[in-house]
Amino acid sequence: SSDSSPSEPLDNSQVNNAVPMPAEDTEPIYTGSGGANIGKSALFSQRASWPLAKITIWQDNLEVSIRLKKIKLNKTEINSIVTYKILFSKGIQIKHSNANLNPFVTFFSHDLDNVINILRQVGYPVT
Repeated sequence: SSDSSPSEPLDNSQVNNAVPMPAEDTEPIYTGSGGANIGKSALFSQRASWPLAKITIWQDNLEVSIRLKKIKLNKTEINSIVTYKILFSKGIQIKHSNANLNPFVTFFSHDLDNVINILRQVGYPVT
């Protein structure tokens, strides 16, 4: 149409000058796919095999997600991150103190050594 509408679409220069996101939404240090368990215990947890789970690591937060279920923890809530083995899979178990979230959180990855190294580099309590 030839009418001059006041609400024209934004061009790229306007999008790039948008207000920055809050600090908690900064770019993650690492995002990777894998398998995971989230629940009350190893027996009572929602499971996802590779590549249906995701881990996202920020400087001060960590998130493990399976489909619509997400566990996001602040670094201060994480007591320890330990190696976790089940059958032929090796992963990590994230032990945390947030009573409002499921206590059993594991993540398995083909890139596990890299995940562990990144967690250590940014100060997570990996043992």
